[in-house]
Amino acid sequence: MNHSTASNIDINMEISMPKIIQDIVTQMHFYQKMHNIKEQCIQNVSYLIDNIRTTFPSCKAEAKAVIVVSSIPEKKYNRITIHMIIRIDKYICDPSYEIASLENSTYYDNFTDYKKSLSPSSEYIHSGEFKNDAELLSSFLKFIKHASDINNGDCLVCNKDIYHKQADYIEKCFS
Repeated sequence: MNHSTASNIDINMEISMPKIIQDIVTQMHFYQKMHNIKEQCIQNVSYLIDNIRTTFPSCKAEAKAVIVVSSIPEKKYNRITIHMIIRIDKYICDPSYEIASLENSTYYDNFTDYKKSLSPSSEYIHSGEFKNDAELLSSFLKFIKHASDINNGDCLVCNKDIYHKQADYIEKCFS
């Protein structure tokens, strides 16, 4: 996994988190890969942050909305994704296999830095579900609100079946 980051966010989990959190994330990624779970970053963050708060109450973990740019050089293509991660100090933890497994990804925690990173002369095609910057910004602002809700103690679950099955799997891994 080759990741770079913006706005002083570092994806090096080994330095920042207890090994058990890294192990939980590894098992979450394995489960998600095996069951082809996609587009569940909000509930992945909800699950993991609740787990961190319960297990490591002194750990200052917070949900954070990000814009992820994943470059595919051989296709001259950039995939733009609105996403959610967990920030612990200046480090990030991405509990979603779908995005964490992409190579050449840069995580932006604000729209201004994301926009500054784009080169108008680039040959790359910027692709995603967004027709324009207004749609991208609108979606990003919704994710910022969801992150705030999670940080205020809400557990946002989009698909209870996926959430509980993954939670059961993780529990079995560590019992």
